[in-house]
Formats: sequence, structure tokens, C-alpha cells
Amino acid sequence: MTKHPGLLRAVEFLRDRFGPDLAVVDHWEGDLLAIGITRKAVAQKLAYLSLYPGSRNSRFYVALENPAKTGSDGSYPYEHAGSHDHLSLSEAADVIGKHLGMTEIPQDMIARICHLPSEFHARENVSEIQLVTESGYREAPESLTMAAVSTYLSHHPDLIDAWIMHSGDKRTSSGWYIEPRSDNTFEVGYFPEGERIVIAGRADACAEFIVREIQEIAAFKGRRR
Repeated sequence: MTKHPGLLRAVEFLRDRFGPDLAVVDHWEGDLLAIGITRKAVAQKLAYLSLYPGSRNSRFYVALENPAKTGSDGSYPYEHAGSHDHLSLSEAADVIGKHLGMTEIPQDMIARICHLPSEFHARENVSEIQLVTESGYREAPESLTMAAVSTYLSHHPDLIDAWIMHSGDKRTSSGWYIEPRSDNTFEVGYFPEGERIVIAGRADACAEFIVREIQEIAAFKGRRR
């Protein structure tokens, strides 16, 4: 996608904030300063995001559109639903999220889950279940998606190695693991005789392991290593 770097950074900010439910549509390929944002589950609604170039602190224009009402002549598939001018990126994200009905991903929870191995080894007398509870996972378990975790790990690749080491240090009779393979892929599986899958990307494979591991930890209160 060829767009102004400031607009691409804004799209990345929105992806981090709203996760994989957000989709980009480009009805303005020739306009390097504008892009369309929609929600995969409600693709009929649209938000038009435009960057003001050269502004000291990036400012944005947002125009909102709803699908045309039943009975309209069909000459235009959308109806204007309001516009907002000279917004900060955070303000633009608030407007877009509200219009499209998207829920913000709790980034603090994602971060705390991804840092669990270092916290587990740094703190004494703390169980994994306690760390999972402290992360806020129980308040929004549906927000811990592979896509959200993979995105975070791609920005913090050192955490991938920490999770691989953490998996190798497990001393349990059963449970999830992640293991590098000789062909630069990763095996994520359930020991001893459970599901096994092979994944190519480091961040994607680790995210798969993390989500499955956290779900199991949360399901068994009081589990310790």
C-alpha cells in the first residue's frame, strides 16, 4: 500500500488498538493522504481517515458513512454520518472505534501476558495463575487473540526466546509446549499425546503457544511449577 508515512503509522496505530477486527479499504488509491477504515464484521460502515500533511503534531480529518437506507435509489451505497476535523490520532481512533463498534484491545493485558516468563522468574513465590490474574486476562479473555499477541511479539522479539526457554523449563506431566525445528519452523503441541501443529513464523508460532498456554493456566487454579 503506497501512502504517506504518517498515514501508514496511523493505520498501524489503529491495528494495534483494535486488532484483527479492523480492515483497510482503499477507494482512493491516488490519494496518498487518505484511507478507508471498516470493521470486518460490519463492512457496510466506513470511516474515511485523512492526514493533514506538514502539521507539527499529526492532525486528521474523519468522515463517517453508514450504508444507504432501505428504499433509497441506490445511486450511492453510503450515507454521510458526520465528520470531525483537526483531530489528534487518539481522538480520531476514538471516533472511528465508536462509529464502527470496535472494542479497544487492552494493550496492558497483552503486554503483561507476553512478559509473564520474565515476571515468573524474577518474582519469588508467585504462581503462573497469579500472574495471569494480575494481567487482567480474566476480565477480557476474548482479547487475548493470536493476532494481538503476534503483533506485540513482532515489536518485542526478545520475548519469543523467553517463552521458548520457559517452555523448555516446564516440569509437568502434560501441557502445551513450543519447540524449534531444524527447518526453521516451530512445533506447538500438547504433551504427551495431544494436538501438534507446525507453524513457520516465530511470532505467529509463539503467539499460538501463548494463547493456548494461558487458556490452560487460567483453567486450572493454583497450578504451580
